[in-house]
Amino acid sequence: METDKLIQSHNNFIILFFASVVIVQLFVLPFADYKLYWVFVLAGFLYTALLLILCRLNDRRYATSIRTLILFGANLYVFLLNFLYPDIPFLLYLLFPIIFAFVYNHKRTTIFLVSLTSFQLTILYFLFHDLYLTIDHSRLVAHYVFLLLMVLILTVLFVFRVGPEWKRLFVENRRKEEQLTSKDGYLHLFFEHAQDAIAVFSLDLRIITVNPAFETMYGWKKGECQGKKIQLYPDSELRGVVHRTERVKQGESFHLRTKEMRKDETLFDAEMTIAPIYNKQREIIAFSVIARDITDKLQAEKLKMDAIKLKAIGEMAASVAHEMRNPMTSVSGFIQMMNDDPANPYRHFTEIMGEEIKRINLISSEFLIFSKPNIKKTSEFDIEHALLEVINLFENEFQMRKIKCSIHLAEHPAYIFGNEESIKQVFINILRNAVEALSDRGVLQIKNQIIADQLSIEIYDNGSGMNNEALEQLFEPFYSTKEDSSGLGMVITKKIIYDHKGRIEVTSDPGTGTLVSLTFPIVKMNPLAC
Repeated sequence: METDKLIQSHNNFIILFFASVVIVQLFVLPFADYKLYWVFVLAGFLYTALLLILCRLNDRRYATSIRTLILFGANLYVFLLNFLYPDIPFLLYLLFPIIFAFVYNHKRTTIFLVSLTSFQLTILYFLFHDLYLTIDHSRLVAHYVFLLLMVLILTVLFVFRVGPEWKRLFVENRRKEEQLTSKDGYLHLFFEHAQDAIAVFSLDLRIITVNPAFETMYGWKKGECQGKKIQLYPDSELRGVVHRTERVKQGESFHLRTKEMRKDETLFDAEMTIAPIYNKQREIIAFSVIARDITDKLQAEKLKMDAIKLKAIGEMAASVAHEMRNPMTSVSGFIQMMNDDPANPYRHFTEIMGEEIKRINLISSEFLIFSKPNIKKTSEFDIEHALLEVINLFENEFQMRKIKCSIHLAEHPAYIFGNEESIKQVFINILRNAVEALSDRGVLQIKNQIIADQLSIEIYDNGSGMNNEALEQLFEPFYSTKEDSSGLGMVITKKIIYDHKGRIEVTSDPGTGTLVSLTFPIVKMNPLAC
């Protein structure tokens, strides 16, 4: 499509040609033998002057209107010439408006002018058929010379006046088209290769298009969801989605964290940007959604916060443990002296006090695990061997309560780096909780497997399970559902696992049981030991 600047350049060229033709007509006017031909030449002169004035305005907004005036004005001018002065050479002048239309490269106008000229030729033929046959052929030479002069003027103007400018404009337009094509190409590449999921929605919430990252993240193929309304969020987010959609239609944008839902109805945490899309008239015609799965990011943030929290607990624990142990040593010594005294009338009470002091010392010892996690010797050790030793400690209780314990070991023994006694303490804490949650004849399942360079240990019991409140506070200090517990067992467990660069996840439902998943990085495997 031509630009207004190029149309304006074409207008200037054709008007300049018109002016040249009028000047030539003025020179041949004294030799013309047509009646009142000077009136016709004057009309052409005034018409050309009007076009020159309009072009001098140099306003590209009117370039298209001036083009229409030039083409159809020229056609009318030549048609009237043929109508007033029927002559065979004048018929050829009807071709010039068509030639000008080809110069503009405007297809619809060219087709219309061809049709109009054909109709005009038909009219002229039926009106002046007999007159054309009686034309004095000796006068044709002058007309052909005039026609040849017009063509020569047209050629000279194009070559020396307009040709270079058109070439420059053509190159400039070609460059702009390439830039536009390149920009569209870059936008397409960005859309197709973006790592974030991108979807475009119509105002009635139908999906217009999605990128490959959306297909991967949500599980919906482009062909499955185009033109359809698909719920990409859980029911709990419905109210917020409706509210945001109405505000986006009013021109607002949002950047938020929310829950999203895949095709298989699994949920994930997402960071989203929602923004309206405008057309050239600044009307909202659609809106875009850019989503990023931040599940791993939130887990990393949670691990970081847990590490900070455990560090703070460790610093506090070190101070509390030392402050408690020093006075408790003295108190314990005096109580022991009182218990050794046969005349002590309060032996019953001092023995209870002694037991409670032992309990305080136990809690202090557990506190010290936070403050000095690396005081023990570290080395490479077989973690499955440590697990089997702990299971043997519970063997008698399993038999007594008829608890069925099944063990599935990994294909090869796996070694991790750390302190074996600390890891045994982790297994003792987890298995103790599992056994306490089990009723008689319960089921305990232990499964080890090697995944890449990680050892995964799953410990499942079909006991009483935990509700959401207990699960959320499981690793909080001093929280426990048992009366005789310090509430530090799982906190210490998590601390030890983190010190060994491992992870722990607990899932549970009341009445169905609890699954504890542990993951440790493997430093060495020994296939020959199997």
